[in-house]
Amino acid sequence: MTNTLLNLHHLINGEWVAGTGESARSTNPAAPDEVVGEYLTATTSELHAALAAATAARSAWDRLGMLGRGLILRKAAGLLEQRAEQIAVLMTREQGKILADARAEIGGTIETLFYHSGAARRPTGVTYPSGNSDEIVRTVRTIHPLRSTPCPLQGESPASNPTSPGRCPWQRGKPLGFGRRHSRRSEGGKRT
Repeated sequence: MTNTLLNLHHLINGEWVAGTGESARSTNPAAPDEVVGEYLTATTSELHAALAAATAARSAWDRLGMLGRGLILRKAAGLLEQRAEQIAVLMTREQGKILADARAEIGGTIETLFYHSGAARRPTGVTYPSGNSDEIVRTVRTIHPLRSTPCPLQGESPASNPTSPGRCPWQRGKPLGFGRRHSRRSEGGKRT
């Protein structure tokens, strides 16, 4: 790959804009005479325009829903994967990293983007349909399935006294977690 000089711009409201501030440049730390990129810094008004555009875009981003945002993350991961070597070489020039470390960092970023892009498809509870096409209603299960197994020390049924000293610790909260009121048996065997 050739060491081309990059002319950098700012992304504001979906458009690449040259800054109107001071001139700046990035150099290779291993070869300080090598200029990697040049750019004009953003002014305060350009910064405010970028922040206003990002704030205005928030509601559209929210309306995409988890699945729509996940698709965008997946596309970003794919684009990064296609350009991984080019970006790794640029990172080496601009940051002074060794190429193997730059490749590893890019690979980790790609994996992270792919992982989070699929998070919307890994519900931890029950999914219910919604009247809104861009909405998914989920419940979250808080009791681990392995913790619902009977305890070998338990002499009572799971539906009996939730505070019995004979119950395994992970089972004491289960009846209460599912909405049972706190109860205990009196000496006569009645729940109080």
